[in-house]
Amino acid sequence: MSNQKNSDNKSNKKQNTKNMKINEWPRHGIQALWAFITNSHVTGFVTGKIYTGKLKNACVPGLNCYSCPGAVGACPIGSLQAVIGSWNFKMAYYVVGFLIFIGAMVGRLICGFLCPFGLIQDLLNKIPFPKKIRTFRGDKLLRKLKYVIFLVFVILLPMFVVDIMGQGAPYFCKLICPAGTLEGGIPLVLLKKRRPLPCPAASHRYAVLIAARNEENVIAGLLDSLAAQTYDMSLVTVFVAADNCTGTTPPPLPALMARWSMSGSTN
Repeated sequence: MSNQKNSDNKSNKKQNTKNMKINEWPRHGIQALWAFITNSHVTGFVTGKIYTGKLKNACVPGLNCYSCPGAVGACPIGSLQAVIGSWNFKMAYYVVGFLIFIGAMVGRLICGFLCPFGLIQDLLNKIPFPKKIRTFRGDKLLRKLKYVIFLVFVILLPMFVVDIMGQGAPYFCKLICPAGTLEGGIPLVLLKKRRPLPCPAASHRYAVLIAARNEENVIAGLLDSLAAQTYDMSLVTVFVAADNCTGTTPPPLPALMARWSMSGSTN
């Protein structure tokens, strides 16, 4: 009797798991639809250029990288990092208010239905393996790590390490965010076309200023490097500031520059 009950329980468990998997597909359909809507700049996946239109001023719920070639909205986490360093930016109030509003209204519903990165995780989880690890020792402790990462990389670093404009760098996006790597980094690298840098037409004149106090041992090598450029050196004027030298830096320079058809002067 006991063996029969165990067998029935296992059978019911498998059936419930199968039904749950079937019922997940409508949710995945919503995830896929939302992912397409928020990444509908299709031409970006062809040209490798990021959309910078007015829609990028609006945040979208979910972890969707700003740098994704198809993204038409801004990621709230990335936006918060950029403006949290100074409350002079009105955008800071908007982003914080947006996060509070979404969290209060729907909570973690965003994670399961609207987050494109959540869809990627769900699809990866469907890859069959003989045995999947559901939990492990230290799992509960590591779950608290997300709060530490959010506090340090999204709040504290962008708040206190800012540029002259008061904007913080997106440390979370650059160093940690997996969505940024999958949606932004990898596509942009794959779409980037390696093109040789165009050589400017040899019609502009340039001046090169060299500070060379007691540099008689290396100045010839530096002029060698300049002469090795493909640009017409007759259009380049070299100025060597060799003031108060105790060695022999100034005397050989006119001869050296004449050797490479350079025009210039020493001081």
